[in-house]
Amino acid sequence: MRKSSLYLIRNKYDRRRASSVINKITSPMPKEIIEWMKQFKTWNFDSFLLNELTSNNPLSFFMQYIYQAYTLDDKLDMDKKKFKAFFWEVQELYHKENPYHNAIHAADVAQAVFYFLEKGDVNLVWGLDLLETISSLIGAAVHDLDHPGLNNYYLVNTRCPLAVIYNDKSVLENYHVACAFNLMRDEKYDILSSLTQEWNKVSRSIIVQTVLGTDNAVHFQHLNSFKARKTASDYDPKTKDKIDSLTLILHSADLSNPTRPLDYSKKWTMRVLDEFFQQGDKERELGLPISNLWDRYSVNVAQSQIGFFDFFAKPFFSEVSESFPGMSFVIGNIELNVEYWKTQTKRCQKELEELIASKP
Repeated sequence: MRKSSLYLIRNKYDRRRASSVINKITSPMPKEIIEWMKQFKTWNFDSFLLNELTSNNPLSFFMQYIYQAYTLDDKLDMDKKKFKAFFWEVQELYHKENPYHNAIHAADVAQAVFYFLEKGDVNLVWGLDLLETISSLIGAAVHDLDHPGLNNYYLVNTRCPLAVIYNDKSVLENYHVACAFNLMRDEKYDILSSLTQEWNKVSRSIIVQTVLGTDNAVHFQHLNSFKARKTASDYDPKTKDKIDSLTLILHSADLSNPTRPLDYSKKWTMRVLDEFFQQGDKERELGLPISNLWDRYSVNVAQSQIGFFDFFAKPFFSEVSESFPGMSFVIGNIELNVEYWKTQTKRCQKELEELIASKP
């Protein structure tokens, strides 16, 4: 892990970098990027292209767009300089070396939440206010903050200090959100400082709960709870059930790669498997049990994706689209993507056999 990783534990976070961050935020957003940002309102959003256009600053530019789109200076009195500084620093704490859990992924997830809220009937069904909307987007932006490229299973098995502190429960998710709020303790990054004490508590509650809900270990628990609440006589998505529903939205966005157009979905598939396989290699070196689907010498990529799409992604997003008809089109994308992977099983099997034959 890089030196700054897990800075809450190691206390090695270098605040001297703050001055360089502040210097970066004074220039206006380029006009050509502002024009291209119209893609933010479509599901065909290309986060990889955004990364190129912004010189590896996709997340900070997206959040600048959010600030302007919702006129947060006027409606919530959020300080523009603090907002920019915070998200520049957030972006710096994502690991560029991670194939998957990096600032590109964070921008992609934040855009997916934005689409859900604005185009996917969420606001229509739940009647979100601006504070709830922005808090959901902040949660999306920080949901994998300072991710080490290793999962909770690895951190627990290697007795990482974080696993000890969080008692092996949602280790990374607890850390990501704590990392974000620890950053806000510095006044120059406190983007919630303009809110009343009551609103600050509401915002923090949404950010904390939605980020904790991205732990896949509680996926079925949360999904079953959501399904049960929908049929309850006292179900009310506009009041007491709202925060649980917002948690579902961020979790959906975090899992949205299978629902994107094929070209983008394939890129994300190869990136996430690359990161998984790197962890599997570490586990092999340490003599640890290799996580399921993390062993590059046993996984047929195409078959793994067919299984994931058919038994995890499609049932989950069928439930989501039932609640939000504006998102029903993603089922068609999943089906098209599954058909692609079905045509790749023989090729992937051949590649796997060649890899096994060349194994050291």
